Amino acid sequence: MWKRKRPPARPAVLLCDEPTSALDTVTTQQILDLIKDVREKTGVTVVIITHEMAVVRETCDAVTLLSDGKIVQSGRVDEIVADTNSSLSHAIVPKPRVDEIQPGKALIDISFTSEPGEPASSQVLALVAELGADVTAGTFETIGAAQIARLALSVDEAERERTLAVLRAEGITAGERAA
Repeated sequence: MWKRKRPPARPAVLLCDEPTSALDTVTTQQILDLIKDVREKTGVTVVIITHEMAVVRETCDAVTLLSDGKIVQSGRVDEIVADTNSSLSHAIVPKPRVDEIQPGKALIDISFTSEPGEPASSQVLALVAELGADVTAGTFETIGAAQIARLALSVDEAERERTLAVLRAEGITAGERAA
């Protein structure tokens, strides 16, 4: 009989290649919970290869975007999403879906971030109301220490340029969405 003379090795890294690909939402959540549980209980570093940004949003502390085998952007997830101009930030927290724009209206997408305890959201919403714009759709997410908002505003066509200028002057990332 063969006996082991040393305890089984504990890997330093767990590599998960598309662990939730083609799974239903319940099974996906179970797999993500299992990965997080293994990470917390064993202290193992988990590397997840995925195209699903919801997996990154929910599970990861850091993210690296590769394109043609080269690193395009890399960093802590909360730092990446705090950069409202980053394409990776927009992939992790996408623009809200708007099915239709009313005639005579322009759709303006805005993004902003804050930290817990800052009244940024209420200040931005007050500015939006002051400008006469309506929030058509939106999402607010907390990822790590970053709170990120992506809102779609509906504004009269005649007020589009002024609204964009005021929002940008206030440091809010703003751009018109193509129809």
